[in-house]
Amino acid sequence: MIGDNFGGGTTRSAIIRSFSFTGLAGVAASGTHFYTVDNKTARIALQPNGGGFYSIEDYNDASGRLGGPPLTSVPAGGTLVSGITTDNDGGAPYTSQFDVKYYVDVPTPGSTIGRLKIAENTSPIPRDRILFGYSYFSNVPLTADGVNVHRFTPGFEKTFNDGLASIELKVPMAITMGSTMVQDGGMDLSAGEFGNLGLTYKRLVIRRDRWAASVGITAALPTADDTRLVLADGTPLIEIQNEAVHLEPFLGILWTPNDRFFAQGFLQWDIAANGNPVLAGGTYVEDLHDTPFQYVDIGVGYWTYRGHGRHPRLSGVALTAELHWNRSLMETDIVSAGNFQVGQYSSNIEVFNLTLGAHIELHKTVVTVGYAVPLGGGMDRQFDGELRVMVNRNFGRQSRLTRTTLY
Repeated sequence: MIGDNFGGGTTRSAIIRSFSFTGLAGVAASGTHFYTVDNKTARIALQPNGGGFYSIEDYNDASGRLGGPPLTSVPAGGTLVSGITTDNDGGAPYTSQFDVKYYVDVPTPGSTIGRLKIAENTSPIPRDRILFGYSYFSNVPLTADGVNVHRFTPGFEKTFNDGLASIELKVPMAITMGSTMVQDGGMDLSAGEFGNLGLTYKRLVIRRDRWAASVGITAALPTADDTRLVLADGTPLIEIQNEAVHLEPFLGILWTPNDRFFAQGFLQWDIAANGNPVLAGGTYVEDLHDTPFQYVDIGVGYWTYRGHGRHPRLSGVALTAELHWNRSLMETDIVSAGNFQVGQYSSNIEVFNLTLGAHIELHKTVVTVGYAVPLGGGMDRQFDGELRVMVNRNFGRQSRLTRTTLY
């Protein structure tokens, strides 16, 4: 199958940061408001409360709502939680202290590359092959503005036990958002990142002349970098360490009623065997558990062209259509500690994707081009569109089933 999935688990983290400004000169304003001005470059709105203490009701963020430049040392996009300004014996200078809450999208480890599932460039039939896949994902919601991701997946599959079983290795990597994010600075949206390795065992349990079924399991190993959220000066805010091993059992079915038509599908579950440790401010809090998923993938194809001769340069062209259903099996996990909260504030995730493509067979080399689009999904959409290009070089023996169907 061609596949569709980006996957991953971007979490929304709540962070409360404290700010303090000293040596502020007081400037009275109309009404009941009171503004403090630091060298006439930044302002904070205050509410007089008597007794030398003034409750802060807002702060001047990037909108410049109160006039003048923003507080450059206070990152925009936050919500004031609370704060006070104290005077110096009834007059200037003043000291302002306040807390601001920010919501930051923090991907779980490996999520900037995406999760792989069995229906990504794989057939239910064990094969001998060297493989390479390229995927361009448009507008992946890793940030509020979206990120374009280029993913590369080399690997191989080798059969054994007279072709009844195989071992497959996929090594995902991507040009994507960096695994280290700066809360009060820019983010690297074109970093080179290494993903979690996928090691798959697959075995045929039924093999007939025109249909077959296989079972197996994929182990996604934690080889991607840890995810870190820091300040511009390097102060750690949140770290999610990559230690979870995902176990992904599956069932695959293939049907080839004749030498032109083929249909195939997978049913798979993706379950984390353990959690990823979360550190807040450098201190361990508890483990964050990735959401388990269920994948249902169905595809049909038809050979529109079959080459003639023993070794034709172009030996076949097949058109294919696939429908993919990806859904979470429970709500996402949340970890809280003091001023930090890590976790996705949403209910179950569900998305349908449609993939259309073509396989071009050049003797033992197969070049596949496909495009995937989400069918609805709303906030659960993983991308706006996805271009896939795959190259598979076959070796070893092939049966009628392997010649009729493709990846």
